[in-house]
Amino acid sequence: ETDPNAMTFYPSCISYSGDEDDPDPLAQKAADIGILLKPLWEITQEAVFLNVYFNNLKLLGPQRGSHVGFPGFVKDYQATYVSIGCDWMLENINPYTGQPFATEGEIQKCHPAGTIVSERDYNPMEQEFCKDQALNPEATRIFGPYRQPVRSSENSTTHELWIMTAGLAVFDRLTGHFLGCTGVHFLPSAIERDLEYAIFNKHTETAFVRSDGRMVAGAGWKPDDQMNGIVHITDTGFLEQETFEKLTSVVNWREEWTAEEVKQKLTNNIHHHGSQVFMAYPVPTPPDDYDPRYRPEFYILYATKDDVFNVVNDVEDSIYDQILWLMVFSVSIAVVGIITMLGNIFAMSRVLTQPLLWMEDVSGQIINHRADDQAVEIKDFD
Repeated sequence: ETDPNAMTFYPSCISYSGDEDDPDPLAQKAADIGILLKPLWEITQEAVFLNVYFNNLKLLGPQRGSHVGFPGFVKDYQATYVSIGCDWMLENINPYTGQPFATEGEIQKCHPAGTIVSERDYNPMEQEFCKDQALNPEATRIFGPYRQPVRSSENSTTHELWIMTAGLAVFDRLTGHFLGCTGVHFLPSAIERDLEYAIFNKHTETAFVRSDGRMVAGAGWKPDDQMNGIVHITDTGFLEQETFEKLTSVVNWREEWTAEEVKQKLTNNIHHHGSQVFMAYPVPTPPDDYDPRYRPEFYILYATKDDVFNVVNDVEDSIYDQILWLMVFSVSIAVVGIITMLGNIFAMSRVLTQPLLWMEDVSGQIINHRADDQAVEIKDFD
């Protein structure tokens, strides 16, 4: 392609004339992995595209990076990104080899930090998400949101799509060498849809932020093409900095903790500010057993009107009043029952003891030697 405005224009393009005895090593890698990406993409509904990024700096020749992904699309020569350089590969030590990730000569193949690079010269080693994965080799990392240039094949216009990337660095099991990065790329709007299920009433707002407060989704925040830099949750008016710090510092993750302690603190992690109540929950969920490496990467923030608890209080007061009324009613019925029972016992005792009282009276007359002519009254007790 000779038209510099065309999507497929690439002035540095070279051809590879390999044969069966000398196959293209990059093509071999792509053939082995590419067949797996399609089914993975189909079962991952939130994924926009999947990629495996190779560290090609050790290869001979001018290779600066390559990757295989699904769905496939043509890199736009006009679209650009800003390189972070590859100095990080020399400044940091690979924990599996005890050596830097790359040599001085290898990082010379990278574009210097701050260089504006065409997407056709894309080098994953110059990306923050790949650096983040490599420096955290035992954890799945979620990076973003960040802007990814995308060019429409219909009208040949380029726009920047805000995406997030989840992935894990790949190391050689035998040698420990850093082979590359992986990427499941998805839109922040996918998280926003999930947040809708976490709303427990119409007055509730939710936000999904990184642990340092950088916005990811929610709180009515919509990333657009004109936005530059990072937006903090406090910039959206969702809450104040002081409230955010209180919500995210309720547990000191650097000290040893127990699951019961964490659960209790998170349950009581409620803060009032003005007419609103704020709550927070860490993501990923804290493990059941203490893990010194665990740190929350994100927080789900909740904001609702403080009168939401008035309903609970009203229900509680109503239940208390009903219980009190039932208790008074029950005690009253019991007292009336006891009094009635005692009255019945007294009446029955009087009826049953009348013959005994008569006998006692007659016995008394006999003992006292009443006159014989004085008749004894016979009573009928039927």
